Amino acid sequence: MPEIYVDSLRETHPTKHWPYLRACHLFTTPGNLGALHAFAARMRLKHSYFQTQGTLPHYDLTEAKRDQALAMGAVEIDWERYKQIFDAWHARHRKPRRRRR
Repeated sequence: MPEIYVDSLRETHPTKHWPYLRACHLFTTPGNLGALHAFAARMRLKHSYFQTQGTLPHYDLTEAKRDQALAMGAVEIDWERYKQIFDAWHARHRKPRRRRR
């Protein structure tokens, strides 16, 4: 089964749509989005919470949801491992550069 990860909690700025003070990300390695969505569904996260715009595909989690994810088997990782996964996603999904003539 593909690994599902959570990163460290970070301070956030509450907004109308995100009224929480701390949050983290739930994500996986490239090629495992199906497993990520299945895991999120078991956590009762709405698919509409999934984010892909200009970042690592992920779900934002509150502190309580992070605890739930860890209890369900998600793996806590540090910043270095997060950066490796982030770089792998971007290397896999990078658009090829056009050649200059």
